Formats: sequence, structure tokens, C-alpha cells
Amino acid sequence: MHGRHLSSVLVRVGSTQLLIDCGEATQFQLSASRYKPGKLSTILISHLHGDHWYGLPGLLASLSLAGRTRRLQIVGPDELEGVLRRIPGLKEDELAYPIDFISTNSSDSLNLKKGIRISWAALDHGVPCVGYRIEEPGGEGNLDVDKARSFGVVDFQDYQRLKDGQSVENKLGQEISPSEVISPGKPGRVFAYVSDTRPCENGIMLGRNAQLLMHEATFMEDMRSRAEATGHSTALDAARVAKQARAARLLLTHFSARYEDAEIVALEAQTVFPNTSAAVELAPEAVEELAERI
Repeated sequence: MHGRHLSSVLVRVGSTQLLIDCGEATQFQLSASRYKPGKLSTILISHLHGDHWYGLPGLLASLSLAGRTRRLQIVGPDELEGVLRRIPGLKEDELAYPIDFISTNSSDSLNLKKGIRISWAALDHGVPCVGYRIEEPGGEGNLDVDKARSFGVVDFQDYQRLKDGQSVENKLGQEISPSEVISPGKPGRVFAYVSDTRPCENGIMLGRNAQLLMHEATFMEDMRSRAEATGHSTALDAARVAKQARAARLLLTHFSARYEDAEIVALEAQTVFPNTSAAVELAPEAVEELAERI
């Protein structure tokens, strides 16, 4: 509606590609983007309202028809696996690739390769629904060799031990710890996805210190009663969450069809949290293209 499709966000961390939610027509939007669906490693589903997952069966079937054999991870509610497996063509012996289902009901985090961590927490939507936080590993600090030498550490093997996080002894038998000679590492980026929900504490927790918080803003403030009744947020709600979470940027999404121009929703949020923008389809967003609304 108004040129906007249903919920789906592609997140790229290095060479790892993740998909959060999969509304109808997601696979067509993917084909129009720069990214290849076959490279997806993990799909995260927030809840089982149709606008967040009805595109998943078609995407899974298309991946199989395209010859995918690599294992795929799907994170979502308990019921998701059973629902998908009952669809013709998606049974375990019908797909060309295996799927690992991870339940958001029985765990709260998942560690991927390359140090990427995904965590989730329950939101307030009236049905089981979770928000997601994706964290990339931070960069390692640098060893200050001159400083190490000033502390009497001259053995190159000791330098390596310090880099590996081990303390060493200097020539005088004194213990030198890594924190004394290695600079703090660069923190990894954080992307948080909070949709669908009323404003809640878990939304703040998920967005804590995130470089980018993507939060739903289904309504503007004059529709507050409607937002509360349907388990959604207003633009000001999202802005307050971002402010309390100390996020660097707020990206609004999940706009009601009544708003032809999402920019007016963003303008309302900017009165509380200035660094706010409205998500644009197929446009790279966030820190160094961390996320793309598709």
C-alpha cells in the first residue's frame, strides 16, 4: 500500500545474511535487491500474524527449486515448524536442503559463526511475539609493544600470550596483564528490531546502545487509543524507547496504510528523538549497510 510491502528486513553482517520476518512478496523484493536469497543463513520470525510470515512458504520452496542444499536456520515461535511442514512441498523429505528450527519459546539467544550473536525477548502485542537484537563481534585491541617493553616484557612469545588474553611475567618476575598493554577493542555494531508491540521494557533492553533501532510506528499520536487497543506503538512511543535505550539512530517501520507519506510519522518522532527516519524499501540503512528494508 502506497508503494510499501509487508514486513521483512535483510541484515548483512560481513558476508552473513539474515532475514527478519517474511511478509508476502518478500522473495520478489529480494530478487529486486542486490542480495541473493540463496545466501541467507538464518531467518528470524517475530510472530505468526500473516503480515510477518506469509511470504515464508514461497521463499522456502523457491530456494529448494533453485537447488539450495546448504542448511538453513529458522528462528520463531513453537508452532511455526508444524505449520510449515504441513504445507505441500515443505515437508522434510521434499525440500532439497535441511532446516534447523529454533524455538523462541525455549531459548533466548543463538550464536552464529564469526562471533555474531542473536538474542530475543518477548514484546507486548497480545500474542506471542519477540523482538531481535543482532550483535557483531568487536574488533581486537592493539598491543602497545613499546609500553610492554617499558614494563620489562621483551619476549615475542609473551607478546602473543598477551594478545591471547594471558598474563605474563616480566624480567623482574612481576605479572603484566593484557589490560595494561593492549588498547580497548572497537565495539561491534548492534541492530535491534522491535515489531509488533506496545512500548515495553524489553523493547528498551533490545535497543540498548544500538547503532540502529528499527521500531514499529503503526500510528501517530492522535491514534494512541487505537495503538493501545491493537498492541502497537505510536511514533512518539518509538522515539521514547529509542531515547531511553540510548540508541544512536531510530528507523521507523510498520506504518498504517492510512499514512500515504511515512515522512510525517518520522517528523512526529523527531520531536522527541531527532535522529529518526522512516524506512524506505530497497534502501540500505544503518551503519555501513547493516540493514536493508525489503
